[in-house]
Amino acid sequence: MTSSRSTAARAAEAKRLHPDQFCPVARCLWRTGGGRCPRHPAPLAVELAEMEARDPKLRELGERIENFGRVIAENQKGTR
Repeated sequence: MTSSRSTAARAAEAKRLHPDQFCPVARCLWRTGGGRCPRHPAPLAVELAEMEARDPKLRELGERIENFGRVIAENQKGTR
């Protein structure tokens, strides 16, 4: 006996059980294996935050760059 549920209904149930395997956009049922689908690319800020969450070295590098930017801005204020 075959299932009478639609493909979309089965995909929605699979997304409810395993959200990490699908595009994070609420109504998207694209199974990506993790991450976003081609139809819903992340804004750059979100992409960077996701990358930093996966790799602590990137987070540390981002913090160093931000601090360096602050130092430069403070130095430029003093020379004007």
